[in-house]
Amino acid sequence: MLCSKTSSSSRLAPIIFALLWSLLLGLSLGGCSAVRIGYGNAPSLLYWWIDGYVDFDEAQSVKARDTLAALHAWHRRQELPAYIALLQSVQTMAPVNVTPEQACVHLEVARDRLRALLANAEPGMAALVPTVKPAQIEHIRRQFEKRNEGWREKWLDGSAQQRRERRINQAVERYESFYGTLEERQLAVIRANVERSRFDPSLRYQETLRRQQETLQALRQLLAAPKAEADAPAAVHEAIERALRSPDPVMRARFEADWQDNCRAIADLHNSTTPAQRRKATQTLKNYEDDLRALLVTAR
Repeated sequence: MLCSKTSSSSRLAPIIFALLWSLLLGLSLGGCSAVRIGYGNAPSLLYWWIDGYVDFDEAQSVKARDTLAALHAWHRRQELPAYIALLQSVQTMAPVNVTPEQACVHLEVARDRLRALLANAEPGMAALVPTVKPAQIEHIRRQFEKRNEGWREKWLDGSAQQRRERRINQAVERYESFYGTLEERQLAVIRANVERSRFDPSLRYQETLRRQQETLQALRQLLAAPKAEADAPAAVHEAIERALRSPDPVMRARFEADWQDNCRAIADLHNSTTPAQRRKATQTLKNYEDDLRALLVTAR
C-alpha cells in the first residue's frame, strides 16, 4: 500500500506538473506563425517529449495519444477564448506605464488558465500513472539525471558573474521578441533587476532533487499498491494541488518572492520602453491574438 494519500500524491506532483505545463508549448514558440504550427501539432510534439521520459509501451502509447488529443481538443474549444481575452487586456496596457501589481494580475490570470488545464487533465493522468512499470521508472530516473546535468550547466556552473550574464541574456532575448532591439538604458534596467533578484538557483536545484526522488519513490509504491487504479484519481488530484502550492513553507515563500520580483522586472522594463517599442509590442500581441482566433475558428 501507499504510505498515505498525501505522501504519495505529493511525490507524484513534480512529474505531473512538469508534463502538463508543457501543454502550453504552442503559446511559447517564437514567432506568430509558429504558434499556429506548434499549437496544431502540440499533441504529437508533447507525446514524443513525454515518451522520452517514460518510454511508453504499445498500450500506454495508445492511451497517452488519446488523452493528449482529447485534452488538446478541450483546450482549443474552451481555453483559447480566455487566452484571447488575456491578450486583449494586455494590449490595452501596452501603450502606458504599468505597476508591478498590474503585471502580477495578468500573470495570475495565466496561472489560472494553467490550473484549469491541470484540472481537466486529471482523469487522463489518473488512467496512465498506475500503468507505469519498474523499467519505466528507472528510465524516468535516468532522464531526470540528464535534465539535471543540463540545468546545472546552465544555472549552477561557472562563476556568479557568468550565471548572471546567462540570466541577463535570456531576459534580453525574451523582451526583444516583443519590443525589438533594446537600448543600453533598458539593458541596464534588466541588469539591475537580475542583480537584486532573490532567485536562488541552488535552492531551486535542491528542491528539484528532493521532489524527483520523492516522485520515483511514489511511483514505485503505487506500482506495488493492490488498489493502484482505485487510488490513482485522488492521488493525482492531490499531486496537482501540491504542484501548484509547494508543501514546503520555505519554498512557498521563495517562489512567492521570485513571483513578485518577476512582476517588478516586467513593469520596470516596460516602463523604460519608447513609444515605438510599445507599438511593436502591441502589434506582436495583436498578431498572437489573430493566430489564436484562427485556431479557434478551425476548432469549430
